[in-house]
Amino acid sequence: MNGYSLRSKQYGDLLEKQFQSHSLGKRLGEVPLFQALQASIVSTAPRFPVEELHGRRSHVDFHAQPWTRPSGRCELCDLCIVWFRRKPTPEGKITFLQAKLSKRPHALCRSWAGPVTEVFYGDSTQWHLLHNRPRIRGSYSTFRPPPNLLEHALLSSIGSFCVFHSKAPQTYDFFYASAAVVTAARPRKAGNVLLKIAASAVAASARSYTEQLWACCPKTFGMALYSGFVGTPFDYNNVVSSRDDSHRDSVRRWLAATLSAAARQQRIGPVVTTFLNTFDLGAVPDQKSNVPGRAIIFIHGEEEENRQ
Repeated sequence: MNGYSLRSKQYGDLLEKQFQSHSLGKRLGEVPLFQALQASIVSTAPRFPVEELHGRRSHVDFHAQPWTRPSGRCELCDLCIVWFRRKPTPEGKITFLQAKLSKRPHALCRSWAGPVTEVFYGDSTQWHLLHNRPRIRGSYSTFRPPPNLLEHALLSSIGSFCVFHSKAPQTYDFFYASAAVVTAARPRKAGNVLLKIAASAVAASARSYTEQLWACCPKTFGMALYSGFVGTPFDYNNVVSSRDDSHRDSVRRWLAATLSAAARQQRIGPVVTTFLNTFDLGAVPDQKSNVPGRAIIFIHGEEEENRQ
């Protein structure tokens, strides 16, 4: 488990226990198990600084046959996760997580740190959106993500999949994969397709960042998530190009607009307040955008200077 701090391992242990509790006795279905995952991450608070804001409609339009109909439209994600920390310098990552269900048996933890090859079914339109990352446009006037939100992201784990499966009767597990390592054969028409996750290692180093390619179970996913190994950066550090800088700035402005709108509708708690202060994101009176996905979850990760 090199690369994970003690605090990250503790977070992974807690997330695993919470998912076991929230999913126990549920039916084998994408929606109830996604709800269990969402509740599990939120339930790691107050031991860990985590805060949730509920979302509304967050569909986007794009074009890319044959993966979509002539005008592709789908939700940007089921769950948006924002990780950040303040020290030694402000850092932040964002990922758009799509939940899927597999009725096949999976036993990935036997080789959690090595290569993996697994298959599951998913929608070709959603897969294209997260894997190929086309230019997008919000489908509704109340949802205004940057057009280059996916297209110009530095790291491919801006898009990601969480695949639920059964371990035993009414007992469930899930594995995580960056959308970059999830592939699909060219379909005859848009719709349900067989997706394949194939990765030679659990993580990779890209642009001086550690990026989690896949995680075998809730525990390893939680460890990677709390360590800041999931998602693309939107902070001010290690910018590699003017395009990267522009993308990060647009993400920060969009999050500010999203939180400005949310603040008018619900109470902003200490985690989100810390996030806004960390990146000096003030109110955006002339802009607003709905929360992406069914929810957006903020995780205040471990400050690097506190690692041992």
